[in-house]
Amino acid sequence: MSTQTITIKIKILPDEEQSKLLHEFREKYSLACNYVSEYTYKTHVYGRQHLHKIFYRDIRENFNLKSQIACSVVRTVSAKYSSLKSNHMDWTKIQFKPQCELVRNKDYSLTRDNCFSISTLQGRIKVPYTNKPFEKY
Repeated sequence: MSTQTITIKIKILPDEEQSKLLHEFREKYSLACNYVSEYTYKTHVYGRQHLHKIFYRDIRENFNLKSQIACSVVRTVSAKYSSLKSNHMDWTKIQFKPQCELVRNKDYSLTRDNCFSISTLQGRIKVPYTNKPFEKY
């Protein structure tokens, strides 16, 4: 039996303070990715386990990111460089723009009161959202 993944886009509707918290979170995540990317580019080492051993504590301490997010940073960088290699592209330094990769039910969840609950550097916040085209899912 195979598993099927369905990706659904939702539009979050943060207020001004929530937008600030989310922006700050994305900035830190990207800085951490670029920190790991610098090493990966110089050493050509992009295995997730290897990067995890080297950077997990640094990411937690220097970027103030929670455990799951620190793992996501490593996974993101490793995946980008793996893709570069598997697609036979020239080895180049990957620069990350503000973004974040989140794990469902750990970094974010959809609540019963129709909010998008997401981790930030200051803790979790609940943000209203809309999903009009995808309500049936």
